[in-house]
Amino acid sequence: VAFWAGRGAKVPAAFLRGWSGTVVCDDYKAYDAVLKLEQRVEAGCTAHSRRKFEELVKDNGSVVAAQAMQRIAKLYQVEREARHLPEKDRLAIRQNRAKPLCDEMQNWLTLERQRVPDGSGIARAIDYSLNRWGPLTAYLRDGHVPIDNNHVENLMRPWAMGRKAWLLAGSEVAGQRGAR
Repeated sequence: VAFWAGRGAKVPAAFLRGWSGTVVCDDYKAYDAVLKLEQRVEAGCTAHSRRKFEELVKDNGSVVAAQAMQRIAKLYQVEREARHLPEKDRLAIRQNRAKPLCDEMQNWLTLERQRVPDGSGIARAIDYSLNRWGPLTAYLRDGHVPIDNNHVENLMRPWAMGRKAWLLAGSEVAGQRGAR
């Protein structure tokens, strides 16, 4: 494991060199280059999709966004029930219960997108989900793939949170200035 200062495509490409499998990620464009190499499959992060709707509910009480969150909550309920099952059983539950919910949600999002103005926050949230529908539903085809990458993001959170604080601690004077 190494440290890289940047976030460009060369960083994950170098880290994953020689590895093939499924990458659970958001829509960050650097992953495009990573996914084209080797034999890699992209899986989307449902939490990233959900967050876009959650912000709209918090900011302006969007009814459509609240409905999207309710639909996503049903998918997470299926995941909670299947979490500790073997991969084969988890996949069967996803196919029987989550796939119909996803199909229904995709149809609903498509209809709602026709009703909302272009450029609006809800249009952007819906477009994010619809444009990433294949990766967002990849977990329905593989019982090993999680519905989101929250587990990994939570492991990285201390580093992300500390990043700003550590900027000021480059010297004793900087630390004192930061404390003030």
